[in-house]
Amino acid sequence: MARILLDQVQPGMVLEQPVTNANGRMLIPVGCELNEKHIKAMKMWGIPDVSVKGADEVKNDGTGGIDPQKIEAAKTALVDTFHHTNQDLPAMQEIYKLAVIQYARSH
Repeated sequence: MARILLDQVQPGMVLEQPVTNANGRMLIPVGCELNEKHIKAMKMWGIPDVSVKGADEVKNDGTGGIDPQKIEAAKTALVDTFHHTNQDLPAMQEIYKLAVIQYARSH
């Protein structure tokens, strides 16, 4: 069962698992067809991802649906910043990925 980032959720998608908070309290039940209000509420609640029907078909590369050209521009812009880092370390790979996504979203 694949999960997708909240940025990739579209109105009309149907939950495959309930949305719960950190304490396990159900916020949105399984089978609910999501709308803009649900998505906005989940963002306010800090929900990072959800399980929706057909999620395996949604591209889940961690970019949150950002234009691939913006991703490439961000990678180019961050070359000097990450030049001296060890990209073989999983933690550094994750930091780099997050930096690229943040840069692409903000520029």
